[in-house]
Amino acid sequence: MSLEAPAPEPNESPEQPERRRVLPWALAFLVLGGVLVFFRLGGGPIEVYDEGLYGRHAQSALAHDVYLHAVDTRGSFPTGDIKFSKPPLSIWVTAASFALFGPTLFALRLPFALATFASAWLAFAWGLRLQGGRAGPWLGFSWGVLFLASHGAYHFGRTATIDALLLAFVMLALYAHARAIASRGFRSVLFCLLAGLGVALAFLTKQLVSALAIAPIALVELSRIRREGLRRPFVRALISLGLPAIAAAAWVAMLWSKLGPATKEVLWSHAIVRRVRGFDGLHHHNYLNRIAEQLDLDAAPWAWTLGLFGLILFVAERQRARERSADAWLLFGVFVCSWLAFDVGSRAILPWYAYTLLMPLAFGNALVITRACAAIFAPMRAPSGLIAAVLTAAGAGALVMIATDATRTYLPAPLTAAVLSGFLVLCAYAATPEALFQRAASALGVAFVLGLTGILLRERYAYSESDPASVLGSQLAKLGASRISIDARAGFHDYTRVTFFGVKANMDGAPWTASRKARKQPEARVEGEVLPREARGLPGQRLFRAAGMFAVFGPLTQHPFDLEQTEAALNKGVLTYEAEDLSSGRFDTLEYRGSASGGALRSMAGWPRKRPEGFKLAFGTLAELPRGAYTARFAIDADCELLKGARLGEVTVANGSSPLASKPVQCPEKTGSDAPIMLQFSLLQPSRINVTVRYDQGTIELDKLTLERKQL
Repeated sequence: MSLEAPAPEPNESPEQPERRRVLPWALAFLVLGGVLVFFRLGGGPIEVYDEGLYGRHAQSALAHDVYLHAVDTRGSFPTGDIKFSKPPLSIWVTAASFALFGPTLFALRLPFALATFASAWLAFAWGLRLQGGRAGPWLGFSWGVLFLASHGAYHFGRTATIDALLLAFVMLALYAHARAIASRGFRSVLFCLLAGLGVALAFLTKQLVSALAIAPIALVELSRIRREGLRRPFVRALISLGLPAIAAAAWVAMLWSKLGPATKEVLWSHAIVRRVRGFDGLHHHNYLNRIAEQLDLDAAPWAWTLGLFGLILFVAERQRARERSADAWLLFGVFVCSWLAFDVGSRAILPWYAYTLLMPLAFGNALVITRACAAIFAPMRAPSGLIAAVLTAAGAGALVMIATDATRTYLPAPLTAAVLSGFLVLCAYAATPEALFQRAASALGVAFVLGLTGILLRERYAYSESDPASVLGSQLAKLGASRISIDARAGFHDYTRVTFFGVKANMDGAPWTASRKARKQPEARVEGEVLPREARGLPGQRLFRAAGMFAVFGPLTQHPFDLEQTEAALNKGVLTYEAEDLSSGRFDTLEYRGSASGGALRSMAGWPRKRPEGFKLAFGTLAELPRGAYTARFAIDADCELLKGARLGEVTVANGSSPLASKPVQCPEKTGSDAPIMLQFSLLQPSRINVTVRYDQGTIELDKLTLERKQL
C-alpha cells in the first residue's frame, strides 16, 4: 500500500533543528520533567476516587487472574450498583505495577505518571517540528514544561487518574498522524500504524472518549481530499482508524461471548446512554462555563485564556501561510472535541475532565511566550506582521501572569507584575548589541524556569510521607500476608483496604479477644493505635509502624504490648512516643532531621509558605494504659517569628470525648528558652487516651511525647 505524497506545500517542512542543538534541550527537559513528574510521587494520601477504584480492580484481577474485564473482590463482573464500564487497560497497567513493586501508593501511581511524562515528551517532539531552526527546541521545551507545571498535571497527571493514560494515547495518535501526513511512502504507512496503535490504546483506556483522537484525524483527512484527492487521505484514515476499530470490535465480541447481555447493559446503557446526556439530563448542572471554572484551577500558574488565544492565532497563521496546517488543525480539533465531549455531551463534569484540554492550551501559551521572547531578545529573527505582533504581546502578558501567580505567596502581585513588565519593555527598546541580548535572554530563561520549578516544588510537592495504609500494606505484602484483620478505628475506605491489603483483608475485631480466638487466625493485624518505642512485640511477632497505627505479623493470640507489658515498662521508666508515629492532619509535616529523637519530627511553619489554616499537627490514640497518675511531656519547639508572646496552638490529652488536660503552646519570650510542655492527668481504670497537638500560627515542632506514671 503506497502513500506517495503530493508536491509539498510551500514551507511544509521547515528547517529541522540540528541534533547537536536539540540534545541540550532534551537533557534539560529529561531532568526537569523527571523532577516535576516523579519527585515524591508516592507521597500524600490516596484519593479514594479514583485511585482506590483502580487499585481495587487491579488487586481483584491479580487475585482471580481475570484480565478481559474488571471483576469485583469475588471475581464476578461488576453489574450491581457499582459498575466499572471502562475497558481494562487501566487495570492491566496497575496490576502490572503492583506485581512488580508491591501494593504501594508509588506503584499505584507509576503507570499514570509515566503516561504524563510520555505526553510531555510527545509535546517536546512535536514542538521541534512546528517551528524551524533554533525556535523548535525552544517551543517544544516550553510546551512540555508548561504542561507539567500546570496544577492539573500535578494533581491528575501524578495520581491514578485514567485521563492521564487517555491523553498520552491521544497525543501519540495525533502526533503520529501529523507525521504521516507530512511523510511519504512506507514511512507514512508506519506513522499511520503508530497512530492506529494510539487510537486503539485510547479506546482500551476510555472507550468512546477515544473520539478525542478519532474526530480530529477524520476531519483533517476530509479537509485534505480537495487538495490531495481521495486516495491518499482515505488510505491514511483507513490505517489510522480502521485497525483500532477492528481491535475494539474484537474485544467487545470476546466480552459478549463471555458475559452476554450484561455487556450491553454496562458498556452501552450505563457507560454511554446514562452518562452522555448533555443538557437533557434531569440532574445536569453543566453550563458553558463549568469547564472554564475547572480550567482556571488546573491551568495555574498560566492562564488558559491566553493559551486558547495563542492556539487560535496559530491556526490562523498556519492556514494563511499553508504551512503545517494539518498539525494546527489536529491540535485545535482535540481542544474543541474535549470541550464538546465534557462540557456539552457529558451529564456531569468531574474535576479531571478538563485534563485533556490542558495540552493544546499549554501549546498556545508556549507559542506566545516563545514569540514574545524572540521579539524582545532577538528582534532580527522574530516573525513580522500583525499576527506575530499580537502573539508577541500575548506572550509578554503570559510571562507576567505566570510570574505573578507563582510568586503570589511571597511577593505582592502588583510589584511582581510591574517589575517584570518594566524589564521586558526595557529589553524591547534598549539599544544593546544582539549578542548581549542573547546572553541576557539565556540567563533570564534559565532563572525563570528554575525559579518557577523551585516555587512549584515548595508549594505543591511538600508531601513528605505516604498514606499509612500504603506503608503497612507494602510491608505485609513482602511477608506474603493475605489474610489480614483490620481495626475499624484505622478508618480505611473499602477501596483503600483492598488496594493495599488485598481482597482477603477484612475489617473486624482484634484476633486476640475472646470472641475471636476460636475462629481461624489471620496472618496479620492492623491496629488503629500508637505503640510506644518500648514495644517490641512477642516472640515470633514482627511490628511495623505507620502514622497513627501499627501492624503485627505472626502469632496473634495476644496483643503485642498488652497491659502487663505496659506495667513492666512504666515501672522501669517512661513510655516514649515519637512524633512520626502519630498521625497528622496534613501530609507535609514530617521532617527528617538527624538531631530528632527518632530521626524525624512533626513541623509546621507559617512562612515562607502560605499560612495554613489551623489543623492537628499530631494526634493519635495510644495503646491501653493502666490506672495511675501520669505526667505527659511534649518535646515542643516554638518560634513566634513576629508574634512574641502569642498563642501558637494547644496540646490536649483526652479519654475519648472527655478532656483530661490541656495547655496552650505559647511563644517563648527569649530565643532558645523552649521547655517541654507538661500535662498531668489521672486514669482511674485502664484506658486508651487521645493526644493532640494543634497548630494555629507561627512555627511548632514536635519531636516526641513521653509518659511517666505514679501509682495512685
